[in-house]
Amino acid sequence: MMSAARTKAERRFAQVEKQQQQALDEQEKAKQERRKLTAHLRELRLEKEAAERAAALKAAEDKAKGKTAKKPAARAKAEKTATAGRAAAGS
Repeated sequence: MMSAARTKAERRFAQVEKQQQQALDEQEKAKQERRKLTAHLRELRLEKEAAERAAALKAAEDKAKGKTAKKPAARAKAEKTATAGRAAAGS
C-alpha cells in the first residue's frame, strides 16, 4: 500500500505536469498566431511592393512617351486656374 505522503506527492506532480503542458500549449498557440500574422503582413507588403513597381513602370513608360503625370494637387491647381481664367474672360 502507498503512503499518504507519496499519494499526495504524485497528485501534486500530476497537477504540475498538467500546468506545464497547458503552458506549452498556450505558447505553441501564440507562436502559430504570430506566424499567421507575419505571413499576412508579408502578403500585404508584397502586394504593395508589386503595385508600387507597376506604378513606377507605368510612370517610366509615360515619361518615355512624353506624357507627364500631374500630381492630384497640381491637377487641381491647374483646373482652378483654368476655371478662373475662363470666368475672367467671360466677364
